Formats: sequence, structure tokens, C-alpha cells
Amino acid sequence: HNLVSSDHFCQTGSMFCPKRARAPRLKLCLLVSTIVAGTNFVSLPPFAPNSLKQSKVGRFAEPQEVEEVCIEMKDTLNGKVGVAIQSGRRTVSRLAHKDAALVGWRVGDVIVAVNGKPVKDNEAVKAAVAEALDEQLAGKPMKFQVRRLKTPIDRSRSMLRMTPGTGGELTMTMIDLTQSLLGTFQVVLFMEGTLKAPNSNLSALAVQALMETGLAFKAIDCDDEKYNPGVKAAVEELTGQRLPQLFAGGRRVANGQEIQELDKSSLTEKLSSRGAVQ
Repeated sequence: HNLVSSDHFCQTGSMFCPKRARAPRLKLCLLVSTIVAGTNFVSLPPFAPNSLKQSKVGRFAEPQEVEEVCIEMKDTLNGKVGVAIQSGRRTVSRLAHKDAALVGWRVGDVIVAVNGKPVKDNEAVKAAVAEALDEQLAGKPMKFQVRRLKTPIDRSRSMLRMTPGTGGELTMTMIDLTQSLLGTFQVVLFMEGTLKAPNSNLSALAVQALMETGLAFKAIDCDDEKYNPGVKAAVEELTGQRLPQLFAGGRRVANGQEIQELDKSSLTEKLSSRGAVQ
């Protein structure tokens, strides 16, 4: 019942990994924002405090602000917390359960306290989690104080690229990267093609509907295997449905057909209730 237990995780190098075939991994790079063909492509923000120093392809002009967040879990995720942590660092390296992002976990979270008790290393985290799981059986919710990079409010409507497009290996699975993305941006549309050149009618109609709301959102071209390799399969695995898929507040909102069934005010209200901004 531990956060990382010998029954379900094995230590490999500097990472805890589940005892199963590991998915192909890509090297997560931080890209400098670029303008390509008139469309603003921006990079994903860093997920761990140590990435403040320097990215693979450029330096940050200013360090990002760090914030502390409380994650409260009233229920376990199949008897566990649902995340894996890096060896010796108290840092979440992957989301081991499909619902971990929905309860508030993000890749890169640094655990600093469990149920109000400070933890200084992984052994302290495991001991505190074991105690918290016992208390949860008695009806007490588990509370995790974590430190993470604060994401500035983004009021733009633009495209995102998941990787630098160099064909390198990812340091996290595309599903984990996608889940972290959903925790970073309030509204995300996974589509076929770009905002200026959608590759399907449903994607074009979804873009039009979002534009009419006047709300900020990010879009990802799932047909772009150079910059977004495997994201289409990852989204379809997460949703069980085909593209396009719209998410807000980390949760799925609608597919392409369902977006068309919502009028402008209903779509705006649904997205705004999950934190969307203009």
C-alpha cells in the first residue's frame, strides 16, 4: 500500500518504474517560442524545479515562480496514491494511475509534507504515505503538500508542440506528458491539423466553436508526428474515442460531435466553470 512499494515498483537507475514493459520514452525538451507559418507555436513549461537552470535548446530569461499546492485525496487510486517518485528526490516522475492528474498530481511535483508532516527524503515519504493510507481507511482524507512551478495565466489561442522534433527519446511516456499538459493549461484541444489549416471537418468546426467563445485555449496537431509523436494514440487511449477531443481543467469536455451539439453560451459556460479565461 506504499506510494512506491517493492510489490509494484522496481528501482532502475535513478527512477522508480513499474514492473511491466515500459512504453517508448522521448526526451522532453523546452523550446523557445517561435513563429511558424504565421501560427504561434509555444513550448511546454518545465515540470521540475531543477529545469529552471537551462533547457536543452536555450536559457530562460527569468526563473519561474514556485508555489506550494495541497492535493487532497478522499479516496485512494486502487489502494495507492497513483504516482511514482524519483529515487532520492521526492519528485513525481510519472503518473502511475490514469486518474492521478484528475486529483491534482503533476509530473515534477516535489512532495514536502504528508498529512501535515514534513518529509525530507523518499524513505520519509513512503513511511508517511503508509501511515496516511491507514488513516484513510478510517475516513481521514490524505493531504499532500507539494511544490511546483507556477504557470502564468496564458490568455492566448495558439498551437503547442510536445517535443523539439529532433526524433530523440522522451524521458517520460507520451501519456504522462499529455496528462501533465492537461494540468498546465486550462483548455486544450487535440485536433487534426493546425488552427489555420485543420485536416478534418470536425477539427475545423471545433476550432470555430472555440474561437467564437473568445476564451483562451491551446491546440495540438495530433497529425504532426515530427513534433507530437504518439500523442494521437495517447489521447485515444485516455478517452477511448477518436479526435478531436476537448479538455478543460484537466478533464475531458467533449469530442468533435459533442462540441457541435453545444451552443456558444453552453460551451462558454462549461469551459469557464473549469477555469477558462479570456
